[in-house]
Amino acid sequence: MQYHLPIAPPPCMAVTTEHVLIHSIVVASIALTVLVHPVTTNAVEEDDPFGQTETTLKKSVYKLFTSFTNTEYKYIMDIPKNHDIIVAVVDIYMSSNHESLGGQYWVNTDEHVGTPEIDDDNNGYTDDIHGWDFRSETPYNPILTSNHGNQVVGVIVGKPITETDSFGYKHHIRGVNPDAKIMRISQGIDPLSPENEAEAIRYAVDNGARVINLSHYQSDSTNTLKDAIAYAKTKGVFVVVQGPDAGISSTNDMHQFADVFAVAKSEYKPGQGNGDIYQLTGIWHNNIDYCLPHNVKAITNAPANNGTSFSAALLSGIIARLLMHDNTITHEQMRGILNTNAITSTGTDNNGTGYSCKRPSAELLFKNYYNGQILRQSVDVQHTNGKSAIFNIETVVDANDRVLRREIRHVNSGRHRHWVNQEVMQ
Repeated sequence: MQYHLPIAPPPCMAVTTEHVLIHSIVVASIALTVLVHPVTTNAVEEDDPFGQTETTLKKSVYKLFTSFTNTEYKYIMDIPKNHDIIVAVVDIYMSSNHESLGGQYWVNTDEHVGTPEIDDDNNGYTDDIHGWDFRSETPYNPILTSNHGNQVVGVIVGKPITETDSFGYKHHIRGVNPDAKIMRISQGIDPLSPENEAEAIRYAVDNGARVINLSHYQSDSTNTLKDAIAYAKTKGVFVVVQGPDAGISSTNDMHQFADVFAVAKSEYKPGQGNGDIYQLTGIWHNNIDYCLPHNVKAITNAPANNGTSFSAALLSGIIARLLMHDNTITHEQMRGILNTNAITSTGTDNNGTGYSCKRPSAELLFKNYYNGQILRQSVDVQHTNGKSAIFNIETVVDANDRVLRREIRHVNSGRHRHWVNQEVMQ
């Protein structure tokens, strides 16, 4: 068999001679990969659940199934880590034993090596080794677990895991930022009172968290919560808050506060219900900062997440990664970075009023904020009988022109599907 692999730099992209050389090397490696490591599964016969038909060509072909592996959010991990960052999650109980989450939690070292029933670190919370339960006012119980808490944590820091489904396909899943650590703060099954929620926020700030994720609703007609969130801001801590799943909202709701990073799900639009605060006041632009995906799968043995809770968690993971690279970023600078590197969506509410919302882009953050490069090329593998198969090559290059990783994907087509499975293997 003869394969013709054209070599050319990616279209519409200015690249250096070195980058062209990188692409030449990558293309050459594809020829070796096809010849030396033939495809050994028929995974290419299945369509990707996100409407694509792509596979990873290595020693075998794995079907990709995760919004973080086969979409742009994978690029967040390409931004280098210079600092350790703790993300506090105020939620229902979060598992210690889940295979995707084990080892992903903050441990209060002073209490862990200290004396039981003694407040060894003098923070006012005795034996808070794993965090604190602000519902029962007791140390966090790591044995307790909940689906919501696990999945929120998973979206932020779920470890890279390969999961095999009932059809035998392998799914590569992980959270957006597995390098972070989670401080577990329990609210129990029901939301905390504003006073207890404010106490939980102050606890997280005082014990080293740099990001606080609040994937729930909370309303406060006093200044209790506002004061706690303002306190977090003075300490350089970023509070990420879930916005509404539907249209009803109140000016007392936490996502309306000026000092939080408020997140709505990507499908949300204002004016969806009677009494909608956005419909009545038109303050959508000022009080919902970002709209992010909400239907994601980030941990094993669980369905895909679906709701604004997970949109907020996604932003928490992104902010944590930016702080890992530069832990001096202020609130104002963070908003500027996210806004500049976002894709703006627009729409019309039920009253015909236009609105827009920003979706921070991991690819733009990697390229513009960090100054990395993502070089792409398609290679058409020609067979002597006129049939062909296309391989997409992606090379991720850091700010110092070092190659971080390469991905080679086979682009399937219905017309050539049978040929790809049979003849490339020979």
